[in-house]
This record gives sequence, structure tokens and C-alpha cells, in this order.
Amino acid sequence: NTTELIRGVESLAEEGIRVVVGGGVSKRAMEAKGGVGIINVPRKSSVELAFEDARMIADVRRKEAAGGERLRTILEMIDEGVVSVDNYGRLDNYNDRAEHILGIKMEHDIGRPPSRIGNTINLIDVITTGKPEIDTFKKIGSNNILVSSLPIEIDGDTQGAVAILKDADYIQNMSRKLKESSYLKGFVARHTLTDIKHKCRQMKHLLAKTARYAETDATILIRGETGTGKELLAQSIHNLNRCRKQPFVAINCAAITENLLESELFGHEEGAFTGAKKGGRAGLFEMANGGTIFLDEIADISPGMQARLLRVVETKEVMRVGGDRYLPVDLRIISSTYKDLYREVRAGHFRPDLFYRLAVLKLHIPPLRDRVEDIPIIIEAWLKKLCKPGSMPLSPAMIEQLKHHQWQGNVRVLTSFVESYLTLLHGSAADEQLFSDLFRELREQGQGGVPGHVEEFDVENAGPGNFESENLDSGNVHSGNVHSGNIESGSTEMLPKGDFFKSSGNLKERVGKYESLVIKQTLQECRFSKKKTAEQLGVSINTLWRKMQQFERPLDHTDLH
Repeated sequence: NTTELIRGVESLAEEGIRVVVGGGVSKRAMEAKGGVGIINVPRKSSVELAFEDARMIADVRRKEAAGGERLRTILEMIDEGVVSVDNYGRLDNYNDRAEHILGIKMEHDIGRPPSRIGNTINLIDVITTGKPEIDTFKKIGSNNILVSSLPIEIDGDTQGAVAILKDADYIQNMSRKLKESSYLKGFVARHTLTDIKHKCRQMKHLLAKTARYAETDATILIRGETGTGKELLAQSIHNLNRCRKQPFVAINCAAITENLLESELFGHEEGAFTGAKKGGRAGLFEMANGGTIFLDEIADISPGMQARLLRVVETKEVMRVGGDRYLPVDLRIISSTYKDLYREVRAGHFRPDLFYRLAVLKLHIPPLRDRVEDIPIIIEAWLKKLCKPGSMPLSPAMIEQLKHHQWQGNVRVLTSFVESYLTLLHGSAADEQLFSDLFRELREQGQGGVPGHVEEFDVENAGPGNFESENLDSGNVHSGNVHSGNIESGSTEMLPKGDFFKSSGNLKERVGKYESLVIKQTLQECRFSKKKTAEQLGVSINTLWRKMQQFERPLDHTDLH
């Protein structure tokens, strides 16, 4: 306004300025102070150009302010710390996260000459060399920081540098998120000791021992027949341990071939083999990092896999298939088997050093037939799960009959039988006829074969091509079920001749010898097709493969004399 204009001219005059060029107000104010005023009347075009320049300058400043605010917002949204300097090493940008990581207030360092900040995180070196420094560890104060510094290049010239900072908390949070994603893949233990229904003294002693073992991080070997609940016990151990919130990863070592098992456990690098996943793939040991890995049927892994597993147990390091470096893993190993693993060691089938590493602590789950008093409570829990409240689908007489069955498939077969009965019942009242029919069928089927236990031989189905090889490991063969002369179902060509049944060796050794002969002869008849041989013998390919791994040498009929 006019008052301010006059005051400004008077101030200039007091500073010794005697001439002013402007309008009439300026001329009169300067002349009043004894100076000279010259009137300059700008043309319309000059005024318009001046206004246009002013608008452009204001617009640029608004955009710069908006850009600066946008940049500051972006920097504050980033989890990492960010620090940048210009080509002279002067600090020009940073975010709060960088201040927190470095433990330094940087407000007063903006625009100043190269300072402690640029030197601390190597930004000055990056400007000088023009070369990035990626993922270098630096200790600043009490903090361990991962720093990546990059030059800022414009038209081929280095015009500054920027650093990305990550602290230990950030890395741990990322690890936690990865483990949470593992839970989404199903790597979680859902069972606890309360899910193991029991009443007998044996199981009470076992679960008390399990609870004590769970407090440690030592390896545990669980032994028990199929269907006794080895994985359920392993999950319970995991959920009692400090790593309960970390992944629980389980794999059946007997269910897949050796090459596939190696890839599953150790992972692989890109291009390690035909069909390898692009970018590589983490193995189950890596996925279980921080938690527990459960190796079911550990006795069935090959000698090569035993050697690789021994290194993992001893060093807590894994190398991916096709990899060139070891990766550290922090996990607990729980393994299980239906076999007597110490007997496998003495037979030369399992490495003794690996056995002692895996079996620092040992648990043995008794079979259901040795704890029949638990059968009613197991059935009661299953009925609560599947039936409406108040229904009585099983009479006391039925339960008593179930208690006197051998249950060579253990809890798994018992609960499967109860579920089949309830599915066909269509009502709340007990059905004696339905129960008797299903129970007779269960006995006739021999429960499908149980690894680690010999089923009763069914004379009508005991031909060489019909018995399940897994049933011949150990257990009970009832007298009168195996006949030395003739098997009713057909051919006796492969029956042992001479004094085989009088020869030395315990039952398992003699049965194993005959089993090897049956498998080898069937392989020859099927032109060594494992698929056809497995179909002929009525076993799975995995079972056949596992039995073949136990052959110490080719067998012929002379072995039976």
C-alpha cells in the first residue's frame, strides 16, 4: 500500500540512496528527503509480462513445495530408514525412521557441509567412487544396522547419494511375517496332550515324561506301531515348547522316493535339476526354522540321506540341492518309527552316529491292545464328536466286545470302525446286527496290515501274491494259521522246501528270508516292473521299495535249504 511504499523510499534515503525510479508517490517521497525522483511509466505489455513471470515463479514454488511434501510423506511411509546427500555431501533428505535407527537428530544438519552422518554410513565414499555398497553391516552405538548405499546419477554425473537403513527389529519382523505365512500353508501343530485320551497307568507315565521332555530342545525319537498317534504326540511336544508359535513341519520319509525326499527336505536352487522351480525353492528344514520338524518313519531313509541328515543334526546347517553355501537353521528335530531302530543299527541298516543324535530322548507309545482300559474313554470322546447329545449308539456289551479285540491298527482303526458304524447307523439307538456285521468284516479283513506287527494269517487269502509284506516284520502269528504243506488259495511253488521251518534264526529272520524270496520271484515274473510287482503282491510301491532296500544280496532257492 501507499504508506508502506513511502516508508520504504524514506528508508532508502536514510541509507544514502538519492535517486529512485518509480511512480509519482515514489518521486514525491524521495524529493521530500532532498533526493531526485524519476517517473517511469511501464508499457502494458511489460506489466503483463511481469505478472506472467510472477505467476510462473509462484507456480514453480507451489510445485516444489508439493513435491517436497509428497517426498516427505513417502519417506515416512517406508519401514526402512532413508538418508540422502547432494553432490557436496550435504544432507538434504531423511526420514524419522533413519533418526530412530541411527539414534541421531538430523534437523540441524540439513544443508551443512559433509558431516558425521554421511561419513557414518559411507555416503561420501559412494559419491567419490560412484559405486554402490549393498547390504553392509555396521555397528552404530549398540545397534547392528544393514546399510545399502547407492549413487544418484543425473545425465551420467553423480549428483548425490542415498542410503537405505535396516535395523535388527526390521529383520526380525520380516522373519515373523514369513513364519506367519508358513502357518497359512498348514505348518501348525493343532494337537495337545489333552487330545490323547487315556486312563491306564502306562499312558499317564508316558504323558508325564513327554511333558518333561517338551521343556528341552533335545532331539526326541518316538517309537510305536502304526495308528498309535506318533504325530499327535509330536505336535503336543511342539505346543508345550517355547517354539509353540513357530512352524511345525511334518513329512513321512517312507512315502516319497529318495531324490524327491532330498529336494523336499533341503530345497533346491534354480536349475539344480530338470523341472526345478525358477528362482529355487526353500526346503522343509528352512520352512521349519525356529520351530519343529517331524520326520515320520525315519528308519526308512537311505544311507545317503542318513549322512546328509547327520550334518543337519550336528551343525544346524543345510545346503540346498545344487547350492554352494550352507544356510543356518534353528529347529528341533522329532523323529518316529514303528521299527526297533537300535536293532536296525545292529543289523547295519541305520547309522549308529545318527541314531544316537536323533535319540537323545526316547518315547515309546504302547499299542492299544496293551491298554484296553483306554478303549471306552477313546470311544466316548469320539461319540461326543460325532453324535448328538443324549444318543446311545453303542451298548455296554458292544464296548466290551471292542475291548477284547486285538486292534492291530491301534487307535486309528478303532476310531475308523466307530465312524463307519455311526455313518451307517441312521439313528440314535444301538443296532446289534449292524455292529456284528461290521465287526465280522473287520476281523475278516485283518485290518489291512500293520507295519511293525504281524496280522493273523487268513488261510483263504494267504497265497504268495496276497499277503501284505509290511505285516511280516514282527509280532504274533497264531498257531494253526500257517501250514507247512499247502495253502488253499493256490500255487505252492514259492513255499520253502526241506527243513526251512527247522532252520536256525528267530521268527522275524525266517519270515524275512521268505518274504525276500517272494518279492524277488515276483519281480522276475513281472519283468522287474515295480508297479506290476506291487500290484501282484497287493502292496504299495513305497512298501515294495522299502522292502527292496533291505535286501543285502540276491536270494535264490538255496537260501531255503
